[in-house]
Amino acid sequence: MPGHSPGIGLPYDPEAVRYLLAEAGYPGGRGFPAIDCLARDDPGFDLLCEHLGAQWLDILGAETTWKQLEWGRFFDRVSEETPHLWLVSWMADYPDPDNFLRVQ
Repeated sequence: MPGHSPGIGLPYDPEAVRYLLAEAGYPGGRGFPAIDCLARDDPGFDLLCEHLGAQWLDILGAETTWKQLEWGRFFDRVSEETPHLWLVSWMADYPDPDNFLRVQ
């Protein structure tokens, strides 16, 4: 995308996360509570939820529990009983960062 700044976000650094988890008392993810995750009941999210759960388990030793709900129930759940993590998506209408920066 034009205008992309690759260094603006946090880097992918599993070693640093493993170190911080161990420092917090969860070496190898042992004893870390399961992460309550929520996503929309949409075929596009099925593989993403599966992939994220497998990666967090493999790389960090962190267990995830995923629940997928239809659109209306998804937002009710987020506002009533907020999960640790929830997934939504937003795509650009045109290939320019301005599409995300000037939301009206």
